[in-house]
Amino acid sequence: MSKVIKTIYHCMTCGKKFSEEEHSQLPKTQPEGALAEWPTCPCGSFIFGMSDDSDPTE
Repeated sequence: MSKVIKTIYHCMTCGKKFSEEEHSQLPKTQPEGALAEWPTCPCGSFIFGMSDDSDPTE
């Protein structure tokens, strides 16, 4: 069985985590000077993705 590495997203301010599906549906804003749009957490902070290779059976 091959292991699937998923990406988890989390807010840098409030710590809320998002699945890839939730992340794709979040509103995006473009920070000043940034090239890409970043998804924004409901708390107003930016969300960053991290690969999650931990055991999914938590």
